[in-house]
Amino acid sequence: MAGESGDEKKRRLLIPPFLTPETFREDREERDRPRERRIRIRRVGTIDKGMAKVNGRLASETGLKDMVEVIVAGGSSRERRFVLSLIIDDAVPDNELWCNDMFLKEQGVADNSIVTIRPYAE
Repeated sequence: MAGESGDEKKRRLLIPPFLTPETFREDREERDRPRERRIRIRRVGTIDKGMAKVNGRLASETGLKDMVEVIVAGGSSRERRFVLSLIIDDAVPDNELWCNDMFLKEQGVADNSIVTIRPYAE
């Protein structure tokens, strides 16, 4: 029995500090937060050109701060990407992004289209 306890002490596993459970928990929380989301884009005439309004809850979920990148799907040649300044407004529904109607017409984006939004990384 005394020999067995000596063997158990020799087999002790050394875990480096970067593999501690706290590190995994922090990384998992950052990874689990969705960085992009597919929502509807709506044309609203009261918003300035180059601006977009989004709900505060959606902004906090996706990590949006001052700028948002909007991607309108449609195949490689028809895909449209643009960057807009962000206004957070709780009057906007959770699953919508409001933009200037003339800007969206110029870009060829129809009202109530599905777009992907993500925080703009310079």
